[in-house]
Amino acid sequence: MAPEFCAADDRLGRKFFILALGFLSLGLFIFDDYRTIGLLALVISVVAHVPFIVALVAKRAYLIGDPVAALPDDKLPKFSILVPVYHEANMMAQLARSLAAIDYPHDRLEAFILIEANDPETYAAAMSTAWSPFVRVLTVRAEGPQTKPRACNFGLAHARGRHVVIYDAEDQPHPGQLREAATRFHDAP
Repeated sequence: MAPEFCAADDRLGRKFFILALGFLSLGLFIFDDYRTIGLLALVISVVAHVPFIVALVAKRAYLIGDPVAALPDDKLPKFSILVPVYHEANMMAQLARSLAAIDYPHDRLEAFILIEANDPETYAAAMSTAWSPFVRVLTVRAEGPQTKPRACNFGLAHARGRHVVIYDAEDQPHPGQLREAATRFHDAP
C-alpha cells in the first residue's frame, strides 16, 4: 500500500488534532456562546479530515476501478480452492453446486474439500455427492486441534495453484469471481 494511504506514521493527523484542540481552547476563552464553539469545532473537524476523506476515496477508486477486460482462458493461472468443513454434512450438495457454477476453465482449477478425520457424517455426505472433476475430498489427519486454519494448512500442502482461495461451506461465490481476481492480479503493479 502506498505510504500516503497508511496510518502507521500519521504525524499530519496528530498535528491537525493538536491544532484543533488549540483552536477549541482559544474558542472557550474568546467566545461565551457554545453554538459558536460548536460551529468552530465542526469547521476544524471538516478541514482536518479532508485529506483522509480524499485518501479513502482515492484508495476505494483504485480497488474498485473500472471493469477490466478478462484474460483469455489460455492466460488464466491455476487456482486452488480450499474448503474446510466440520459437521457440515447438510451443506455438501449446495457446496457442489456452488463450485460447479464457477465460470473458470476446469483444467485450471483444483478444489479440496477438507474434512476432519473424526467427522464421519460429513465424510459420508461428501462421498455420496456428485462433484465436478476438479474437486477432491481429503481427510485431515486427527492430530492436534481441529480448526479450520489447521485444515487449510493441510490443504495448502496439496495445493498446486498459483493463487489460493478459501471458501466456507455456506459460501456461494459469484461465478465470475475467480476470472476477475485473476485479471486484477495480472494487471496489478
